[in-house]
Amino acid sequence: MNAIAGYINSCNIGGYVAPNNAVSIESIRIRKLFNDFIFHRYFQNSVDNVYSLCLPQFQELLEEYSEDNWDGFGSIAINIDSYKNAHTFLLSLPASTPLPEVVVEPDGEVAFEWYVNPSKVFSVSVGPKGELHYAGIFNQSQISGLEYFEDDIPGIIIDQINKLFD
Repeated sequence: MNAIAGYINSCNIGGYVAPNNAVSIESIRIRKLFNDFIFHRYFQNSVDNVYSLCLPQFQELLEEYSEDNWDGFGSIAINIDSYKNAHTFLLSLPASTPLPEVVVEPDGEVAFEWYVNPSKVFSVSVGPKGELHYAGIFNQSQISGLEYFEDDIPGIIIDQINKLFD
């Protein structure tokens, strides 16, 4: 999201450079609307964006984490079933969902993390049997749970991801 924010802060679209020197409440509100429009118009999570922005990193996971003890602390090699389920999960995200950070956990499962700031974080760990262990921090509240991924991502998980960016 930082790269996108940097792009938006110096956005040049059709020759128009959006200034970033708003001081009034109305100017700041307009700037936010403009940024939201640019993000959803040009950076939304289309299948093309998933493939170009996230899948190269995702595919590298198989090579980088293919052996036990990849972290030097006894970690387990990436679980191929978790990897396959996580791939399907990634492609199933709604188009408006910002792309997550992709990581391999020490137990070999693939996880996705959406980070806004230290008090707004949500992660989903995808298990080999379709288990979705999730946890989130939303300012003063926290949530965690277990759902299963079958054909669609469970609504509670989509709701929590959206909650981060409201």
